[in-house]
Amino acid sequence: MTIDTMTILVILGLLLNFITLIVVCAQTIFTRKALKVAINSVELAKTSRQVEMLPKMNFIIHVQYYLKKWSDEIEDVLKCSKSDNKDRMIDIFKKAPDSSSGLIDKWLFEKMPNWLSVIYETGAQYYYNSSCLFRHLRGKEEEKISHNFLKRFEESLNSLKILSKYIKDEIPEIFLNAPASLNTNDFFEKK
Repeated sequence: MTIDTMTILVILGLLLNFITLIVVCAQTIFTRKALKVAINSVELAKTSRQVEMLPKMNFIIHVQYYLKKWSDEIEDVLKCSKSDNKDRMIDIFKKAPDSSSGLIDKWLFEKMPNWLSVIYETGAQYYYNSSCLFRHLRGKEEEKISHNFLKRFEESLNSLKILSKYIKDEIPEIFLNAPASLNTNDFFEKK
């Protein structure tokens, strides 16, 4: 039985394909392991950053609170304009600021990290971009809000939601949902 050249080449080709398959499988396994290591590294970096930020957690909570408050207020205006809820619109306009003064707490602004103060300031600017319209709309609750005003409200709301996403995961949920409602001083030993 003689094996011709063509059969030898086919067997060599199959052998090379089999070796290539083994190499690709090994690469896939190593890539999967490398991906797991990378994911763990990112999670560790995130946790480390969160722990480093814990002393400044109150700043983040403050900014989150105001971004949410401003977003909710603008969202209320949009809902009321669609449902023609004049009474609610009057309440919103009464509570709205008459000027940009006081939207940002200066002491906190100066103490918080720069990146957070930029988010805080930007949020205040977007909020004021729409809330400054409130004083023009006071007394005109019976009229429909113009399309241009509604568009400005929507843009501000969208921007505030994007800013909120930047700081959403900065504080681990476990700290925000701590069960005790006591001050830290209440946990200290009394002498």
